[in-house]
Amino acid sequence: MPSQMLKPVKMVVLLTGCVVGTVDPMVNDVYKNMLVPQGYDFQLKIYTMDDINTFNSKATEFREELKTTDIFFLFTRPNYPLTGMTYGTDFDAPADFKAMVSQMPLDARVFILGPTKPANITTVNITTLPAYSAVAAPALSKENVKRVLLEILRQSNAINISPNDTKLVPGIQDFIYHPDAPNTFTDRQNYIDWYKSSGHYKEGAPWIGITMLNRYYISGNMATYLTLIYNLESKGVNIIPYFYCTDPINPSRKFFMENGTTAIDALIACVQFGYWPDNQTVQFFTDLDVAVPSPVPIFLQTTLDDYVQKKSNNNLKGLEYFWLAMFEMQGRIEPILIGGDNYVGTDPETGYNLKEYVPYQPGIDQLINRTLAWSQLRNKDNNNKTVAIVYFDSTHDEGIPVTNGLNLYESLSNIIGALQANGYNTGTANLTASDLTALINSKGRNPSIYAPADVITLIQNGAVLVTKEEYLQWYSALPASLRQQVEDVWGPAPGNVMVYQDKIVIPGFMLGNIFLAPQPVWKWNGTLTSLNNNTLPPTHQYIAFYLYLQNKLHADALVHIGQHGTLELLPGHTNALTEDDWPNTLIGYLPNIHLLKMSDPLEAVINPVKRRSYAVTISYLIPPVTETALYGNLQEMHDLIGQYDDAVAKNNTERQEIIKNLIWEKINNEPGLKERLGITSNTSFLVAYNKLHNYLHDLQLILTPYGLHTFGELPDNETLEKFIDAIIAFDPVNRTALRDQIRNLLIQSAANEMNSLLSALRGEFIQPVSAKDPIRLLDTLPTGRNMYSFDPSAIPDSAAMIMGGKAAEEMLKRYRQSNNNNYPETVAIDIGDIITTNGQSIASIFYMLGVKPITENGLVIGTELIPLETLGRPRIDVLISDFHNFRSACPALMDVIDYAIRQVATANESAQNNYVRKHYLALKTQLYNEFLSSGMSTAEAEEQAERFARSRIFGLPSGADPHGVGVDRILWSQDNWTEQQLAETYLSYYSYAYGRGMSGVPAKSTMEALLRTVDTTMVIMPYQTPGEGTCLYRVSATLNFMVGYLTNSKIDSYIVKTCYETPLVKTMEESYYDDVKVTLLNPKWIEGKLREGPSGHASISFQIRDLFTSNALVDLTDSRTWQQIANTYLFDQNMYSKLDPSAAKIMTKFIYQAHQRGMIQLSSAQAAQLAQALGIHVESSNPDQPSTTTTSTGNVQRSYGASRGYQSSSVGETGQQSASSPETSGAQTAGDIGKSYEVSTPSAEAADDTPWGTYAVVGIVSVLALAGIGFFFKGSLFG
Repeated sequence: MPSQMLKPVKMVVLLTGCVVGTVDPMVNDVYKNMLVPQGYDFQLKIYTMDDINTFNSKATEFREELKTTDIFFLFTRPNYPLTGMTYGTDFDAPADFKAMVSQMPLDARVFILGPTKPANITTVNITTLPAYSAVAAPALSKENVKRVLLEILRQSNAINISPNDTKLVPGIQDFIYHPDAPNTFTDRQNYIDWYKSSGHYKEGAPWIGITMLNRYYISGNMATYLTLIYNLESKGVNIIPYFYCTDPINPSRKFFMENGTTAIDALIACVQFGYWPDNQTVQFFTDLDVAVPSPVPIFLQTTLDDYVQKKSNNNLKGLEYFWLAMFEMQGRIEPILIGGDNYVGTDPETGYNLKEYVPYQPGIDQLINRTLAWSQLRNKDNNNKTVAIVYFDSTHDEGIPVTNGLNLYESLSNIIGALQANGYNTGTANLTASDLTALINSKGRNPSIYAPADVITLIQNGAVLVTKEEYLQWYSALPASLRQQVEDVWGPAPGNVMVYQDKIVIPGFMLGNIFLAPQPVWKWNGTLTSLNNNTLPPTHQYIAFYLYLQNKLHADALVHIGQHGTLELLPGHTNALTEDDWPNTLIGYLPNIHLLKMSDPLEAVINPVKRRSYAVTISYLIPPVTETALYGNLQEMHDLIGQYDDAVAKNNTERQEIIKNLIWEKINNEPGLKERLGITSNTSFLVAYNKLHNYLHDLQLILTPYGLHTFGELPDNETLEKFIDAIIAFDPVNRTALRDQIRNLLIQSAANEMNSLLSALRGEFIQPVSAKDPIRLLDTLPTGRNMYSFDPSAIPDSAAMIMGGKAAEEMLKRYRQSNNNNYPETVAIDIGDIITTNGQSIASIFYMLGVKPITENGLVIGTELIPLETLGRPRIDVLISDFHNFRSACPALMDVIDYAIRQVATANESAQNNYVRKHYLALKTQLYNEFLSSGMSTAEAEEQAERFARSRIFGLPSGADPHGVGVDRILWSQDNWTEQQLAETYLSYYSYAYGRGMSGVPAKSTMEALLRTVDTTMVIMPYQTPGEGTCLYRVSATLNFMVGYLTNSKIDSYIVKTCYETPLVKTMEESYYDDVKVTLLNPKWIEGKLREGPSGHASISFQIRDLFTSNALVDLTDSRTWQQIANTYLFDQNMYSKLDPSAAKIMTKFIYQAHQRGMIQLSSAQAAQLAQALGIHVESSNPDQPSTTTTSTGNVQRSYGASRGYQSSSVGETGQQSASSPETSGAQTAGDIGKSYEVSTPSAEAADDTPWGTYAVVGIVSVLALAGIGFFFKGSLFG
């Protein structure tokens, strides 16, 4: 046919976002088989986001094609951000789109699907196509793809065609499709009639609905879904496969419901869009009331084959990651990998990489098995259901069963009672919390040291035994790659952990059809390398536990209680797991229901639970909190202030003088109060009076936790009303009138928690809710809902930008007051608040850097520099600490921050006014020399030095367990640690760099050099309640310690409380002092914990442990306060006699170690009492004198290292293990009783910031066992 072109035209099409994988082959097909044969023989080049993300050559080729193109067509779903999209490693947001079009000829045209036009682009003519938006979804067809391409040619004056010939034609409507049917169906009953008449129907079998996107049907890319359809039917179920085209809600109601009642037993939602996180979708899922598994594909970053074989990125990013969050915001579950794109060739004319969407069979099998398990819960009688309830005992060295803010034993009693009341076979009726405590201590504890006698005792008490033959039968079904991992570390089955006479021992016990057991311990094997690179496999006993639940117990469902276990932290992909990933394989078919505290949004907890062990989470209330009531000396000082004010008002000078002396006496008698107030004996009384008055007022603003929460139960009426008072006090203006509503929400929460657990066990839908604190956000009430972390695309939101900016401003103001009005050069800031605060720390980082965000469609897609003359201060450098893997929660935002740092570092500004640039230039020189010395070429050294010198985001290796061997684990588990060990551990495990093109690259030299420039640290603390955010405190203390160690200087660390209208800035010392006053020394707090029994006592012991952990790093708490703590819990016989033995031993261990380290000076008699309780021999001495018994390392001595500046590493750079005497080696001694395991930290090897090298860590973990402090503690301080 003759050419229809009026002129030669070259068009480059880029397809991005969700249209990739389906629309791109249609564009290629339309061009070759419809347009060219009709004479529209223009030149077309087709590129897709996945091509450019996967192949650097494609990114280069794409950019080169743009230089000579006449037309550039961006084919993406309308309203996607344009400016901040990723188009290859050489482009940085927000310059991506601008950088692309700037390379085009001046007379070229740009066309964008939809109404959005990028701002500030003037070099080319940009045309939007709002009338053609529907071609991306509801009007998608080959005919309409042809018409939109013709319209672009028409508007470019390249063809002569009528506008009527390019108007979109109507798309197909929503329909049911079965590959065996002769046609599609728009009516449910017609489909059912065909299904039955055609012989597909199985009488009495469950019905499974499937929702899919129409573009797969239209493009013919159906292999994955055909496999899913046929495999489901092969399992004996009936199916309704529905393809979404326009409006998913109403057709879903029509196809999956009958007369307002659900007609299916589960809904597999294979749609990325259509079901939106809105009230309409959630209401539909609520009305449908079935589980909604939502599998995921791999198609935007790499091929399926490369992903499965772990040849590339082990995490979803960008749009694929956003979909995970969106699914969770709707209450959808089970993000199982079922397929992805593989390349099958390249079209020689268009350059298009041909691809097929192929099934991932192991994922499809697992999705089907898990969906059928959820549907079975709907159809099986409760009396015949078997449920496994798993709690956590020493999973992270606690040495005692723990949850998080939950009374474990009372909660278990309530749960067992509710199951019994709902027809479950629970065996013995009416088990009290005390009964369950005794059963757990007898049959359901992980032994502390795995001694043969302890294992035999468990067996005698009725523990489960798995024979070697049984285990091998289950174990042999695991993928060969996983079996090899296990045997390389733990030897052949059944291993030697919890094994007796070739039988694997599993603690636990049956109550009718209910199995209660502790999660096995993910045990260390003796080397740190596998922990460091996240490859340490579970033990045979750990594997046997989860295989036993599936293959012998045949559990119908699994319930995990509290925070947090290790199943979801085992090695493997971060999400979109494969059969070679441990969490995926061990959870198997088991529906997983996980009870979590409502304010537990940590990326290290909630997302792995949902995405790696496929849990439905059910939120439970935080422990009740009350407004802080002063007590003892504090209350007396408060009363004296009132009396003094009264005397002043009456001009009674004599009484004023008397009260003034009494106030001074009280101040002097309160340990640490002078230091807390910042006064001395020479301070004027008026100044002391004002500071004391303000301090007592601020103390009363803190909310005091009272006891713990019991699942499905309200506190007593008095505590409930005080809880309501505290919630109102957060925002009295808006909440005072809501008292009855708040009370009803709390009452509803108690009922909803248990009802939701029972609903989940019936395979029903659990409504979604964000994981937030109810004090801050009433919308999180009622509890009993399926929690999600947050919407990563909305971080930081506008409120967070304001509060985060204020937080940074107030912190700098406080810093300058103490530092001669100087600004810090570098602030180390942790981003652990991101989910809780919607990104306040990110806003603080922007504030420090002197940049403001660029937004598009409400999303932050980049930053721009605030001119120095406008800023009015230097740009402050930041060291961003990400201890808890929040970077994986919002990877796009991390790229924005990385780009902002690049902007600032390379700005044409004086280093005196730009500390980022100052440090960047110095560090680039240092690293360049190091790289050259390592044998790198000049060009390569320059390139690498430039990239590393502007790295500012540091954390663990990608995918690593945040709860692995870190500084705090050493402090908890080893008595003879040294500061050098702690420093080496930190630099070894937390020095991996992140940013654009860097996903966990070793960067120890970079981080160490930056640490030497740090003048202060900052942590945003969004909680008003002490005990919350403990991990943030530890991060601050660790950073402070590292700076002191490396620079031989003491810096202040600031805790910024953003739970107030104006952020409240405290030093770390001030924060700890206040928290101790409100908790460990507060009679009301103690009363609340004691009445909770063993769980409450455990909570006290962990508070003491955490206080010790931070004090071991930084001098925070004076010896008098430590003595008060010791006197309160250990040397008061009445108190001590009430404590659970396991909790008492934890307290004893850490207070004794505090004594050994010089934090507290116990008398010889007191030290001997503690030593005796711990089984440590101490030479007798004068009982009235302070004891001098210490470990081999002695008291805390801040043995700091080198000074500030850019120097090569002085910490363990030799690659040799520090020499140690027999007394301090890995062998267990009497003084080591009670430790969980020995950790001999690696000495860090020579600086290695090379991204291509293996970051080997030389070291040993001397593992005798994961010996928790244990329940075998019989020692008494008084007898």
